[in-house]
Amino acid sequence: MDMSNKEIGETLFISLPTVKMHRGNAFMKLGVKGALEAYWLLETIGIVEKGRRPAFRNGGGE
Repeated sequence: MDMSNKEIGETLFISLPTVKMHRGNAFMKLGVKGALEAYWLLETIGIVEKGRRPAFRNGGGE
C-alpha cells in the first residue's frame, strides 16, 4: 500500500509525530535505518513478495 506518513496518521487518527515514532521504533526493532532497508529485509525473509517494487513516498513531512 502506498501511503504517506500523513495519510497513515489520518487513517489511524494519530498525529504525524506519532506515526514517525512508531516507524522509528519498528526500524530499530528490525535493526534497519529506513524504509528501503526494512523493505529489503522483509523481502529477504519472505514477508513481502519478491520482485514487487516498493512505492515509497516522501509525503507528510518525512
